[in-house]
Amino acid sequence: MPTKDALIQALIDLEWSFFTQVQGLNGRALCQENPQTFAIMRRAQHQIFSEKTLDALMNDLLDAAEAGRNPMTEKYARMMEQSDPDYFARELALECPTLSAEKATTLQALRQLFADAQSAFSENAMAQQVRGRVAVSGAGEVSGLDYLMGELATWSMVTLSLALADIKAWQAAGRNPVEAIVAYTVDAYRGKDTGEV
Repeated sequence: MPTKDALIQALIDLEWSFFTQVQGLNGRALCQENPQTFAIMRRAQHQIFSEKTLDALMNDLLDAAEAGRNPMTEKYARMMEQSDPDYFARELALECPTLSAEKATTLQALRQLFADAQSAFSENAMAQQVRGRVAVSGAGEVSGLDYLMGELATWSMVTLSLALADIKAWQAAGRNPVEAIVAYTVDAYRGKDTGEV
């Protein structure tokens, strides 16, 4: 079995191949030309999950590729459900697999845990120094929480159940996964000496 770092790199490589194929309403986005930033953001999120969860996620991505699905396209479609619900209902809803009751319940549990972590992190001095997404989704804008939930909705029940256990473990240990994601991102950008935070 590969090390966690190697597994994360393999996930990033596969996700990048999906990401570069996403077609936005106005064509390709600038972020699709920046693999370095993509890798930092993806690694920051992946590192909060256990190897078991990441291994299950790899299986999800490989299954999607074999089935001709693009999880990144589905992720951004679900995000649009928050930023432009009319367009989503008219153009995209049929492209997204229907969520089972079990999956919806698990997603809601994860949403609450991440919302609690985000609320706690907002009191952290680091939170005042970084530029993040809007707090609440609206016309043309998607919150960090809805961005994450759009992605998690593409995961299988196996992977979601493992992820839920991971985040509950963070909570039980008195640790904050949102803070860990931001801290990793800040450190990575400083390492690049870009001046970005």
